[in-house]
Amino acid sequence: MTTPSPAVRTLRKYGLTEHDFRMRVIHQGGVCAICGQVPTRWVVDHEHKRGWKQMQAEKRVRYVRGLLCWRCNYFFMAKGITVERAQNVGRYLQEFKERLGTK
Repeated sequence: MTTPSPAVRTLRKYGLTEHDFRMRVIHQGGVCAICGQVPTRWVVDHEHKRGWKQMQAEKRVRYVRGLLCWRCNYFFMAKGITVERAQNVGRYLQEFKERLGTK
């Protein structure tokens, strides 16, 4: 598996080294952590924390959740998702699926 080389600027922004980035790709099996597809463009997903811009890179890296494809990051994670909201989405979809099965 060939792993991508992210831009130096991206690495600095999230406090990652190139080795860190490559190890995350390998740990994820070379695919997006959400959809399981091989991304054409990797995105570093991170928890949105107050004071992010003033935070030292060593602290920022603690909030990196994983690597995603652009699509999953934009549609699922970039809107300030929390565990609670994600669970609510899952519950909402499951309830709809169950309603369809009873009709």
